[in-house]
Amino acid sequence: MSELVEVPEDKLSYAHPGGITALVSTVSEEGVNNLAAFGFHAMCSVKPPMIVIGVRESIDTYKNALAGKEFVVGIPGKDIVDKAYKCGDDVVDEFTHAGLTPIPSLKVKPPSIAECQSNLECKLVKMVPTGDHILMVGEIVAARVKKEVYAEDKIGMRTKMDYIVHNTKNVFMTKDGKEIRV
Repeated sequence: MSELVEVPEDKLSYAHPGGITALVSTVSEEGVNNLAAFGFHAMCSVKPPMIVIGVRESIDTYKNALAGKEFVVGIPGKDIVDKAYKCGDDVVDEFTHAGLTPIPSLKVKPPSIAECQSNLECKLVKMVPTGDHILMVGEIVAARVKKEVYAEDKIGMRTKMDYIVHNTKNVFMTKDGKEIRV
């Protein structure tokens, strides 16, 4: 059995493998689309289906979701990792800057992302303060996936998705463990 090594305080968050990269779309009160990349998110309920995302109060995603009470979570694949990374840049129009296409959502105002393999349309349920992030909890009211990802069985869609994990800075990992640097 391998010996356990204590992790220094400045590296505690790296003792967790990180989360699948998600792109979150919101709309400002002025009608401006916003798109940002996140690694802090997870499903947190099945009935009703809910997702939680860790956001900072200082960013547009937080402000827009709080004001509009809606957001879309898109799951990018490795084919658009470079575009997902650009969504972290401080620009006015992340869709154009990253080369991504906003498309109308089915039930919420923020646009879905055409290039993402799945888009989860959410209504904001609550914001929960936690340390340096706020947990943004949303109920999924509609979802669409690319045809090649869709499966009738529950496990099928998850295994077909070609997700990426944001490892650190400009380094991502594919679901099969390959590193991608952008």
